[in-house]
This record gives sequence, C-alpha cells and structure tokens, in this order.
Amino acid sequence: MTRTIVMSLVLATLLVGFGCSQGGGSGDSGTAVPEKVTQAAAIAAEIEASPDQAAAILQKHGMTTDEWTALMYEIAENAEWSDAFEAAR
Repeated sequence: MTRTIVMSLVLATLLVGFGCSQGGGSGDSGTAVPEKVTQAAAIAAEIEASPDQAAAILQKHGMTTDEWTALMYEIAENAEWSDAFEAAR
C-alpha cells in the first residue's frame, strides 16, 4: 500500500506541475485558495520525507489513499491551486 501512495504522490506532483505549466489563469482572479491545498502540500512534504511511512501519514491526516489521489487530481485540474500547491511545497 505504501508503494501505491508514493506512486500516487509522484503522479500527482507531475500532474500538478503540468497544470502549472499550462497556465489557465493570471493568478489574480481574486479567489482564495482553499486550505485543503495548503494542507495537501504539507502532507506531500511529509510523505516525501518519509515515503515508507506514507500510509501512516495519510491516516494521521484522516485520509485514505483514494481520497489523497482524488485531491491531487482536483488540485492538478485548477491552475491557481496548482501554483499554490507548488509554492507551499
């Protein structure tokens, strides 16, 4: 399961990076970035620091692997959120 989480983190990071490179907004839309984006960046940093503890890290934050993966896709689909995620990491 840890391998799945780490692989989803790697995939999500690539998707978020791709989302950032696509632009899609000027970044001054005036909409607030949800707290979940900032929290996701913190969780991603924890997982990157201790990939063998990925499952425990997600559990500590009350997330399943499927919820984590869905959140990464949600962030990747929004250029502003992608930029905020990368900036927070």
